[in-house]
Amino acid sequence: MHTRYNPAGPIGQPLLRITLLELLVGTVLALLATGCGDSSSPSDPQPYPVVWSWTEPGAVTVSLRYLMPISAPDCNVDSVTVTGPGLASPRKLNCTGTKGVSFGGDVDVSPAPPALPAVYTFRATIDGKVANQTAEVDCYLSVPTGVAPAPGAAVSSPVTLRWTLGPGTGLEYSVSIFRGGVKQAEGVVTDQNSMSFTLAAGSYQWTVSAAPKGLYDGSSTRHCGAKWDDGSFTVN
Repeated sequence: MHTRYNPAGPIGQPLLRITLLELLVGTVLALLATGCGDSSSPSDPQPYPVVWSWTEPGAVTVSLRYLMPISAPDCNVDSVTVTGPGLASPRKLNCTGTKGVSFGGDVDVSPAPPALPAVYTFRATIDGKVANQTAEVDCYLSVPTGVAPAPGAAVSSPVTLRWTLGPGTGLEYSVSIFRGGVKQAEGVVTDQNSMSFTLAAGSYQWTVSAAPKGLYDGSSTRHCGAKWDDGSFTVN
């Protein structure tokens, strides 16, 4: 399917892979924070940056995110710029105008990804106040290549999809199955290399991505993910 990152694009298209998950993360953080006290309480979660590498066949991208758990930014006034490896000049992040993932952007660092750790400095101007914070990419994850069914194979339902496992433990593998560009099924497993799906007859494409739990909110101790998207098969 080759639905790769488009680092040069606006905040919409390059972020389709993770926007929904990130927004859910932001929503959960906001709900937790608003359980008590008023929104200006010093104990409320403060805005913070998150970065990670994203590896696909032939491409490596660094994703830059600035999360605001409590309030949405004013895109006419607030701004976040980033400096770091792969950026020839300060990069102004795109403003979403929403809680959670409030600013974002992607940097294409292929074919020569920066040495690790790759540290990025975020300069955020929110409500007239300036804050400088850093976040780093500390790993590159190998692509979880699909191994079964063989490309273009004819199979019977239920279909078992298999892929290679990444290094270490604690990796979540997200599988999506498409037919004619429309998602038909999906699932997530941890530290497993297979999933089975009951599907109607027809031709399908599938993808599998790997990422440590907590990657998108910065709570993971590893900051890297990877995706493979070249699977295809036909159900008899």
